[in-house]
Amino acid sequence: MLQLLVTFVGAFVAGIGLVTVVRPDSVKTIARSMLQGRRLYLVMGFQVVAAWLFYAIAAQSRSPTAMTGFAFLLMASTVIMLMLGSKRIHAWVEWMLRLPGSVLIVIGLIRIMVGSWLIYVVN
Repeated sequence: MLQLLVTFVGAFVAGIGLVTVVRPDSVKTIARSMLQGRRLYLVMGFQVVAAWLFYAIAAQSRSPTAMTGFAFLLMASTVIMLMLGSKRIHAWVEWMLRLPGSVLIVIGLIRIMVGSWLIYVVN
């Protein structure tokens, strides 16, 4: 069951990366909508669940050390987001969205690689 959930998370991450590569402007709209209201806390909650999931499946994966490290980094990013607060995160995301389209495409390619890696590690 956990393997299937991590596969879905990997497919989701790779899918967002694919959308970023194909249509970088649509990702800007999605990112801005995720910052409205309390949706940012929903994102943080998803990160906590994903970090727990990665940690729980790490021993069964092809690379337990990397998976545990990935879970730790995901949890650390959530704690940093909580410490920064929503105003600073909004400013950071707006800065990221003002980057050239080519940089966003590279970020999308990295997302595709991370999502594909997650799928490979658990299957």
